Amino acid sequence: MAGPKIEKLSISVPKDVVRGMRAAAGDAGLSISAWVTQAAAAELRRQHLRKFLGELDDEYGPVPAKVSEKVRRDLEEARKAAEKRWQKWRRA
Repeated sequence: MAGPKIEKLSISVPKDVVRGMRAAAGDAGLSISAWVTQAAAAELRRQHLRKFLGELDDEYGPVPAKVSEKVRRDLEEARKAAEKRWQKWRRA
């Protein structure tokens, strides 16, 4: 099976952003093209999710503030726990 069709683009990006992109791509072990592709795909997923969540709000109303705050707290706790596990793994 053939891979995805690729289209070459030419874009203009501020130099400081390019430096950050190169560093991030290098840290991830990716080419700039692969890093930009992943970043663009992630942004597209976020946009689709925001649209979907907006549709849910329109249909069912917004999430109650108490529920939203509980989810935010739970996510922050999970993020902190994951960071601790990551730091422990890196030291091992």
